[in-house]
Amino acid sequence: MGELTVQIAGPDPTGETYLEKVGRLNAARMQAEEIVRAEMLTPQAEDLTGSDQNEDESEDEPSLMSVHLEAMKELKVLHREAMEELNRQEMERDLNQ
Repeated sequence: MGELTVQIAGPDPTGETYLEKVGRLNAARMQAEEIVRAEMLTPQAEDLTGSDQNEDESEDEPSLMSVHLEAMKELKVLHREAMEELNRQEMERDLNQ
C-alpha cells in the first residue's frame, strides 16, 4: 500500500505549502487504502459464478486496482491544474489591487 500511496501522491508540486502537502499525502493514503480494500474485499467473478470459462478474457482486462489508479492519477492532474489556475488568478488579483 505504501508504493501505491507514493504513486497516487506523485512528486511535490513547486510552491506547495506544508499544509497542502499534508493534505495531498493524507488524501493519497486514503485513496490507496480504498483501492487496496476494494481489491481485497471484492470477490472475483469466478468465485461468484463458480466457473473459469472467462479466464482468457479476464487476463486481457486491466485489474480493478489499475483502473482506480489511473482514475486517481487523472483526478490528481485535474486538481493540480485547478489549483494552479486558482493561484494564478489570486496572484493577478493581488497585482491589480
